[in-house]
Amino acid sequence: MKKILILTFLIVSLFSFAQSVKTLRQEAVKAINNNDFSTAKTYYEKILEKGHKTWETYVLLGDCEFHLGNADKALVYYEEGYKKAKVQDYATINIRTGTILMQQKKYEEAWMKFLKVEITRPNDPAVKKLQAIALYRMEKYNEALFTLNQAEKYDTSDLEIKYYKGLIFFKQNKIEEACENFELAKGLDIPDLKILTAQHCNKSK
Repeated sequence: MKKILILTFLIVSLFSFAQSVKTLRQEAVKAINNNDFSTAKTYYEKILEKGHKTWETYVLLGDCEFHLGNADKALVYYEEGYKKAKVQDYATINIRTGTILMQQKKYEEAWMKFLKVEITRPNDPAVKKLQAIALYRMEKYNEALFTLNQAEKYDTSDLEIKYYKGLIFFKQNKIEEACENFELAKGLDIPDLKILTAQHCNKSK
């Protein structure tokens, strides 16, 4: 009888814990949907306090810190999430980490993070584009152009690829090629694109 009571208590406790974590998650999602990242952060911290230390919880906490302007704290949480994640989850974390590193102008570190994404997403044009942007910021224009051309093979409709190709050609003083790509990217609402087109491309015709 005593064993049955103990077992029943454990089952009830586990059910209560699961329900509690589920409720906290639901409230956190509501907060995120309302762009209330401070409240969402509090809920995810409570989930960690309850011992539910999954890679997703750490990554979502990192997202909250990122949106709250705390990039360094976000990186710490992403690193913790990486330690607990499986290989198929690494891409999600590497993209987030690389994005922050780009904002911090640590372009080479960001590029290396984006390269690692290819382990599970070898032919993803969006990933290729991220790599190319990092290379462009590093002023490695030939490598960036090569990577953008690879991305373009998998997605010919991405106007940002045309835009960055135009920027590279412009840096290389290949104005005609730059303008051709700027023309293809004209659907983008980017002030610099409009300025460069107005200043250089109309004159080259």
